[in-house]
Amino acid sequence: MFDTKTTAAGLSIFSNVSLVLLKLVVGAFTGSISIISEAVHSGIDLLASVMTFFSVRVSDRPPDSEHPYGHGKIENITSLVEALLIVVAAVYIIYEAVHRVKTVTSLQAVPLGLGVMFLSAGVNFLVTRKLFFVARSAESAALEADAHHLRLDIYTSLGVLVGLGFTHVFKMPVLDPILAILIAMFITKIAWNITKSSLGSIVDQSLPEEELVTIRSIIKGADERIKGFHRLRTRKAGAHRHVDLHIQVDKNLTVCESHIIANQLEEAICNSLPRCRVVVHIEPEKEKHTEMPASIR
Repeated sequence: MFDTKTTAAGLSIFSNVSLVLLKLVVGAFTGSISIISEAVHSGIDLLASVMTFFSVRVSDRPPDSEHPYGHGKIENITSLVEALLIVVAAVYIIYEAVHRVKTVTSLQAVPLGLGVMFLSAGVNFLVTRKLFFVARSAESAALEADAHHLRLDIYTSLGVLVGLGFTHVFKMPVLDPILAILIAMFITKIAWNITKSSLGSIVDQSLPEEELVTIRSIIKGADERIKGFHRLRTRKAGAHRHVDLHIQVDKNLTVCESHIIANQLEEAICNSLPRCRVVVHIEPEKEKHTEMPASIR
């Protein structure tokens, strides 16, 4: 159940709607800025989940005349927007917390707030496990970013749980807004990590070195009539890898024989890397070439 990108994103939406409403009601009732901050955080997660739901549907569309390389990068763009939303939530939380530090008020019905935070952490733990599993198996950047959001909710909910406990036991309401500020700082760091990861694909960063090693190994062992290769270029768009390179073959081969070699090489690389599209350009052996430097692949 919920094993596809779309159904997993739908599960995230349902859980976030439930938790946002619950946290808002309990936060307003108890007067806890940290619970209200958590409601805002979950609200951002809800918006991110909705964006993820639509982006994974679009990213799975096949290439067309206007998008010959597919629609995979929509997931990376969604991840960036989600990171920005996290920062917006963090700024709002800090603003409200600083105001609450100046006007500290006592909290009401703290045990109710503790119960909501415990429930929130438990629900998000279960949903996050499912999201990470589907995101990694489908290599979905948007779904993985959504999973990171919900994992943050686990940490922050547990933080609020501990903070409210201390506030209730030691009768120090000022701990509540201070905790909210710490939560905001923590989620901002995660937003930066998501941004770095998403930008790598948007600016056509090369595939990881271990995958490049696999590609080079396949080329060198594919056919003895391949005399060399150069201009190996790789990139990733969403879950899809794109590889293109030039190979040099025996100049006495026919066009048909060279074409067969190229097709076999493309197939071998595609079989070794998931969701991979390969283009091989054929050249007659004439002079030695070297691969493009890693810095400009």
